[in-house]
Amino acid sequence: MKCHACHYELSVDDNFCEHCGQKVQRHDEIIEAARAESAGTIEEREPEQEQGNADFDQVKENLYNYWTFFLTALKSPFNAASAITGTKNQMIYGIITIALVAIILPLIFTSIVSTLSPWSPDVPVVSPIIYLLIFLALTIGGMFVVVKMGKSSVSFQRLVASFGSMMVIPLAILILSLLLTLVNVLSLGIIFLFAAMTAFNLAIVYTVHLFLKDSTGGLDTFYGALIVLTLLAVILYVFGESLTTSFLNDLESMNMF
Repeated sequence: MKCHACHYELSVDDNFCEHCGQKVQRHDEIIEAARAESAGTIEEREPEQEQGNADFDQVKENLYNYWTFFLTALKSPFNAASAITGTKNQMIYGIITIALVAIILPLIFTSIVSTLSPWSPDVPVVSPIIYLLIFLALTIGGMFVVVKMGKSSVSFQRLVASFGSMMVIPLAILILSLLLTLVNVLSLGIIFLFAAMTAFNLAIVYTVHLFLKDSTGGLDTFYGALIVLTLLAVILYVFGESLTTSFLNDLESMNMF
C-alpha cells in the first residue's frame, strides 16, 4: 500500500505516512466518502425534481379545473353562473374566457380578410385585441355600476366570474367561426360570428338579470339591462371609430413599404 500524496511505501498498520506525515486513507474510507458525496448529490437533486413535478401537477390541475368550468358553463350557462360563489379561481377562469374572446375575434376578421383578399397586406391583430380588452373591461365596469344601482350586494369578483361563465357560449361559437373561416367556409363562419355577437349581448342581459332579479327597491332588471346595452352601444361606436382609424393607418403604413 502506498501513500496517496507522496507514493511512499506503507505498511498495513500505518495510520500516517512516515515520509510526509499525510493521514493514510484506507480503501473502505475512500468508498464511504464516495458514497457520502453521491448521497449528497442525490439529496440536492431530489428537491429540484420534486419542485418541477409539483409545478407540472399544478398546471395540469388548473387546466383540468378550467376545462370543468368551461364544460359546466357550456351545458347550462345560467345555472353555472348562478352557482358561482366568486372564488379567486372562478374569477381567474372568467378572465381567461373573456381574454380568449378578445384574442379570437380579431383572428376571425384576419382570416376573413386574408381569404377574400389574399394579396392584401397583413391585417393588424395586436391593436384590436387591446381595444377589445379595454371594451370588455368597460363592459364589466358598466354592469357592476348598474347592479349596484339595483342595490345588489354582489362582489366585483363574483360578477367577473359569473360574466365569464356566461361568455363561454360566445367563446365556443367564436371558436367554431374561426375554424370555419380557416377552412374557407366563409358564409357559415360569418353566420356563427353574428351568432356569437348575439350570444354576447344575451350574456350581458342575463348577467344583469342574475344579480337584479332578487333585489328590492332598486333599479329594475329590464332598465338595468337597457342601460348597459345603451352604454355599450356608445362605447362600441367610439371604439369602432378609433379602431377603424387605427386599422386604416396601419394599412397605409404597410403599403408605404
